[in-house]
Amino acid sequence: MDEEQLVGQPYQFQLSSNEYGRVHGFFIENVFYIVWLDPDHLLYS
Repeated sequence: MDEEQLVGQPYQFQLSSNEYGRVHGFFIENVFYIVWLDPDHLLYS
């Protein structure tokens, strides 16, 4: 798997109804790899 395949399908989800921020990352097979913990919602402005 190359870098383009990883970047092509990122995921994000929020923790506890947006109270604790978001987690950004990607899956390789059945494992989720966290790339960014975003407690202040600063990744996307």
